[in-house]
Order: sequence, then structure tokens, then C-alpha cells
Amino acid sequence: MNTKNLLIASLIGAVVTTALANIPIISLLNCLLCLPFWGGPLLAAWYYKRQTGMMTMNHAISVGALTGLFAGVLGFLLSFVGMAGASGLANQIDQYLPAGSVPPDILSGSMSFLFNCAGVLTNIIFGVIGGLIAGAVFKQKPTTS
Repeated sequence: MNTKNLLIASLIGAVVTTALANIPIISLLNCLLCLPFWGGPLLAAWYYKRQTGMMTMNHAISVGALTGLFAGVLGFLLSFVGMAGASGLANQIDQYLPAGSVPPDILSGSMSFLFNCAGVLTNIIFGVIGGLIAGAVFKQKPTTS
């Protein structure tokens, strides 16, 4: 496994996942079976295969899991500025409710931290699912001689 291409592909997939999941209008893609969370790892696996010329199921799962991990960490970091995680969710809900409806303690504290950690774990799980899909789609075809 080519570590350099694995990291590059996973970072590209993570940035795409995080962007698609957090840009306001585009984030509606989450309504389509959490598309950004398994689509980013699918893109990363495609890029990995394009760079290395080979794809096994183990490669695809590794790329997907690493993409999910990186996307989870990026989302966790964005939660501190209110763009993702518990604070991002509270900010979006607050747009549709009267001012001050969301309790301020939602934005801080251990529950917010646990919610964001669960988000990282969820990203990894969806990354593995994306990797499994990519492995089925992009795996090496057996050659017949």
C-alpha cells in the first residue's frame, strides 16, 4: 500500500466530505442517505486507484476509514468555531426558532463534547461503508487468459 497516496486521497476525501456536509445549501445532500459521508470516501478510493493503478477491498476499506477519521477530526475542529457538531446544529436550529430558544448550555459542556466525539465515530463508520462500496465498484477485475 502506497502510504503517500493513501494520505493524499484520504485528505482530499475528508475535505470534500466536510465541505459537502457543512456548506449551508449543499448540506441538504445529507437528506440523501448521508451522501457526503460515504461519497467522500468513495471519491478518495477512486483517487487512490487512479494514482496507484490498483485497488483491493483492503485498500478501499483503509482509504474509507482514514477518510472518515480525517473528516471527523475536521468536523470536530470546526465545532469549536460553531460550523459543525453540536454548536453548528444549534446554530442551524436557532435560525428557524425565535431568538434565544436554544439554551446556551447546549453549545458548551460535556454533552457537546460527547456529541462531537460521537460524530467522529460516525464519520469513521460511514467512511468504512464508503470504502466497502468503493471496493465493490473499483476492485481489480480478474483477467482471463
